[in-house]
Amino acid sequence: MRDRVIDLGEVPAGAPDEAGLPRAPLPYRWILGPLAVILLVALGGAVPPAAPPPPPQVIPLTLRDAIRVDGDRLYLIGPGEPIGSAVRTHTIRAFALPGMTLSGTWTATIAGDISFLTDAGDGILLIASTTQGGAGRAG
Repeated sequence: MRDRVIDLGEVPAGAPDEAGLPRAPLPYRWILGPLAVILLVALGGAVPPAAPPPPPQVIPLTLRDAIRVDGDRLYLIGPGEPIGSAVRTHTIRAFALPGMTLSGTWTATIAGDISFLTDAGDGILLIASTTQGGAGRAG
């Protein structure tokens, strides 16, 4: 075993010191720090956080109410009293869109069901209804 030699990477006796040694790596830490800060600022501060969505609008209605939309108005039509009779008194509420603010309340006695309604201005509501036979009647 004495005739074996293990090379430990030592420089031979007559060679210059720099020829046998590998070159030292470039110091990259001085550029990685500022680069990380620039990337963090660019990515993290590029866009302000989005505003939360507006809360949902709650409409005061029951399962028997009918909903009609005409332009910028939403109409809630009550089921009518007395239930089951041919001529019923309906309560109609109008809401301005998109804010859902109450803009008017009407009570109308109508034969049949309300098929169409629109605001004629000055608090006047035009209502089209259908009777059991299918003929229309304005109320």
